[in-house]
Amino acid sequence: MASAEGAKQVLFCQASQICTDAGNCHPSSAQITFTLTPLKAGGLYQIEYNNIKAEMQNITGTGPYVWVEGNGIAQTLLAAGDKSVLWHRMNAGLPPTSTIQFLTCEDAS
Repeated sequence: MASAEGAKQVLFCQASQICTDAGNCHPSSAQITFTLTPLKAGGLYQIEYNNIKAEMQNITGTGPYVWVEGNGIAQTLLAAGDKSVLWHRMNAGLPPTSTIQFLTCEDAS
């Protein structure tokens, strides 16, 4: 998932399954495109997907990538292999809930 410093990256991803915080998993055929645009040195990016734009932080240079969507939906993208990515979403409502999607992503930049 890491791109060259300063380069915009477009990831086309295909989900294979989604799991709840209770460990219930089912197949998924969802497709999503993430656009990662560096904003400044130090790992700050803008992420765009599904008509959503948010400021995102790349914690170590190779991930994880973290951001908050809307009113408290914390999100993380974590590289899990050459093309494998985990997308964790946690809604901080009461009670808190979360999902993990297993994605296969291609760099379409």
